[in-house]
Amino acid sequence: MHLLFAGASSSPDLPVTTEPQSLGMEKVQELIEEKEQLSASLFQLTTRFAQVLVEIHCSVNQLDTEIKKTTIVTIMYLDMYSVQ
Repeated sequence: MHLLFAGASSSPDLPVTTEPQSLGMEKVQELIEEKEQLSASLFQLTTRFAQVLVEIHCSVNQLDTEIKKTTIVTIMYLDMYSVQ
């Protein structure tokens, strides 16, 4: 493929198939599409990360509640059977 660049002369033995400007526009379009894909992927990852954080937070709160209940029952048990 031969390219015609600014300032270069076109000769009959060098066919011009693509101009740099159209190559630039194609590249810009590719970059725009890639940016959109990356943005969508980032959004999906961020959303999943937030979901995992909520699940962890709920699990920790549930565990905290269970620990408190167990501690209260243990204290009550020890209090009932402690030697005074």
